Amino acid sequence: MSVKKLFLFFISFALTNMAFSSIKSFEAFELSDSKDGFKEKMVPLNNEKFSLFIFLSKDCPCSNANLEYIEKLKNEFSTFDFYAIHANLKASSQEVYNHFKEKISFPLYNDPELKVANSFRALKTPHAFILSPGGEIIYSGGITNTVNPVLASNHYLKKALTNLNAGKPIGPSTTKTLGCYIAR
Repeated sequence: MSVKKLFLFFISFALTNMAFSSIKSFEAFELSDSKDGFKEKMVPLNNEKFSLFIFLSKDCPCSNANLEYIEKLKNEFSTFDFYAIHANLKASSQEVYNHFKEKISFPLYNDPELKVANSFRALKTPHAFILSPGGEIIYSGGITNTVNPVLASNHYLKKALTNLNAGKPIGPSTTKTLGCYIAR
């Protein structure tokens, strides 16, 4: 492995682990809800359910390639609270709403100042985080091992959700995140 590749691997590994370990928990955050008149509101965390936060971008082909798959996961794992966070400095709430309104059926929040993306230290879109009922991040990573889930051989997020549903250990708590970098 070249020195450059080794350096990039180390930086990627360190950033992923930093994102996972530096946020222990939080109670809620404010965003404009694109399905509720774009008002500031608190996102509730259910103390009895696991929550899944997926960072998306309307401009990211990788993010868009995963929307149908993520919607299927939401329907299959209805015991989890799903939230989509649009992490893109350029998009208005109306643009975000128009792009996603027919594609996902769970709450979508626009994060135009990247406050939430920065809090989670989300790196790319899509980037998934599973929070325990107590608000602790127990999974941070990709949806699958490819940018298009149709071609995937390893379904990281589905495996984590399946294991949680069965009361088993989640499996890897961090996985590689593929997609478009969140521009800051």
